Amino acid sequence: MLSVVQYWHQKERPEIIRARQCRWSAEFPQEYEVFDRGSASDFISRHFGAEALAGFQACGVPAMASDYFRYHRLAAKAGLYVDSAFLPGVPAQIAKQTNHPVFVLSVPQADLTPDIVRTREVLGKVLLNGVLRTKGSPCPWFSLLSGFVRRLVRERASERIPMVTGIGALTVFDHAVACAQGDPATVLGRIRLALPDGEDLFLAVCRDFLCDHGPDLRKLSPCISTSAEEMEPLFHRPSADAVRFENRAHWSNHQGSIYADQPGTDEA
Repeated sequence: MLSVVQYWHQKERPEIIRARQCRWSAEFPQEYEVFDRGSASDFISRHFGAEALAGFQACGVPAMASDYFRYHRLAAKAGLYVDSAFLPGVPAQIAKQTNHPVFVLSVPQADLTPDIVRTREVLGKVLLNGVLRTKGSPCPWFSLLSGFVRRLVRERASERIPMVTGIGALTVFDHAVACAQGDPATVLGRIRLALPDGEDLFLAVCRDFLCDHGPDLRKLSPCISTSAEEMEPLFHRPSADAVRFENRAHWSNHQGSIYADQPGTDEA
């Protein structure tokens, strides 16, 4: 049985988050794992070492640290990672029984923000990282993705969280895997067209990563994705909350740089 894994940066959680985590724990009492920043740090240090831990500590926004941790957790051990904002549907067990080596959700067609429209037109899909699953342990796909994200954090590749640890990094990585047999310059050109303006450093890090890991990328298969709308019977996020939890500033808002000035300090 695969573990169901969740994360919240503080041991003291907002009531809405605590209640939703309890629903998952009740659904999967023998397989449920929840991490906070301290236990996530211990896990990353134990399985990936000091350099990876420094990257985690450099994530200055809780949402960013959460992204970073989930990739490393799935790289090291099989499991189903589900954002703490999601609720389990009645047949949630199905999500753990799929035979796909790597499974993620994709952005619903109804989401027509300009950046998503551009990315979808160029790369074909935009991936969400709120639900991630792998049955392999360790997982080469997430191992390489984790290395990509570590490099993005180390190089301070963007001031946009989605580009460094979130859906931008995930989508670009999977596209690179899907096109790994082709010409790297062509792949990089498509990524360039898909990016928001002002992401030159992100593009430079992508170029170096493609050059350094071409053979590794060619050994992987693209993930399998399903629209979040289609998966609502299994797990869903109530549309009413729309990220508006209490303590929102501690979760998604950040003034100044998204990177922590002093690794090891907690987020403000």
